[in-house]
Amino acid sequence: MSDAYFELVCGDEVIDPDALRTENSFMSPVELFRFAAHENSEVREALAARHDLPRKAFDRLAADPVAAVRQALARNPATPADVLELLRPTT
Repeated sequence: MSDAYFELVCGDEVIDPDALRTENSFMSPVELFRFAAHENSEVREALAARHDLPRKAFDRLAADPVAAVRQALARNPATPADVLELLRPTT
């Protein structure tokens, strides 16, 4: 789909088509893992909300440099406890 389509649907905000793909329940574990390293942080943030991520995707997202991605992962009830420990702020 073209950027013009997404502008029409989303108003002024242009949404990366890959962010919409993260909602596809038929993505393979390999695709999910690859998307965990996507160049667009909004795609990674959307991915972090999925309950069916492979373990390595949870690990990769936990180390994401963007706080919003890590926060989305922390809100995901499927995030393993040891990954949540990594996300816990250290003071």
